[in-house]
Amino acid sequence: MAQIVTHLKVLLADSYRFREVFFNLLSQDLKIRYKRTVLGYFWSLLNPVLQLAVLSAVFSQIMRLGIKDYTLFLFSGTLAWTFLSNSLLSSSSALLENENFIKKVYLPKLIFPLSKVCLRLVDFFFSLVALGIIMAVLGFAFKITIVLIPLALAILFVFTLGLSVLLSVCTVYFRDINYLIGVFLQLLYFLTPIIYPLDTLQSKYRVVLQFNPLYPPILLFQKLIYYGQVPLPIEWLSASLLALTSAVIGFGVLSLLDEDVVFRM
Repeated sequence: MAQIVTHLKVLLADSYRFREVFFNLLSQDLKIRYKRTVLGYFWSLLNPVLQLAVLSAVFSQIMRLGIKDYTLFLFSGTLAWTFLSNSLLSSSSALLENENFIKKVYLPKLIFPLSKVCLRLVDFFFSLVALGIIMAVLGFAFKITIVLIPLALAILFVFTLGLSVLLSVCTVYFRDINYLIGVFLQLLYFLTPIIYPLDTLQSKYRVVLQFNPLYPPILLFQKLIYYGQVPLPIEWLSASLLALTSAVIGFGVLSLLDEDVVFRM
């Protein structure tokens, strides 16, 4: 245990020492994403609007779930889910994509998945702006509880970063993960109460889905944005413990396998 703590301290200290490399990686990704596009960074705002509009049309009109203000319910969960899923998809190959850098010079490996998650954090803020615009256009009331979104986001960020770090390491050892992660996330999307409220399900399914580890962080956003309620202490605690567990496992695995990862590439 002491060895793990020591490795972890070195990992975090080195990551801070190489923060300029991290910012360069993040800046490079931002520049490449919309290079030579006509609308440029405007796509960061337009993409979530179009995505949410399509989802809302499909599930509220075609499937007719009959949920009050369903569009807002869908947006509140999708906001968190999109950040989580896109972070995992992009960070799964974060170490492999930078194989040449890692093999040539010493760089703390944490900065590579971290840059991918922070890139998606930029997308999240654009999505949040898009959500505000949609709420204003459609006449949805802004609840006072939205002031707690930064706290919910901090928990979601730590949770996502831990999973992203773990996934980036696992992909080095098992390359097939890159091909399976998209399918697995699609399955989890439908197993997580995002397009449907948990209380609309039969009790036997409700009990099972409550054990879905992705649900507590997403529930925080649904409560704050859609229901206009402050999450219960047990809901904050549950999401926080999951985030802490994710970070400890992810960072712990990376610190233990830090040197071996280079030889596995």
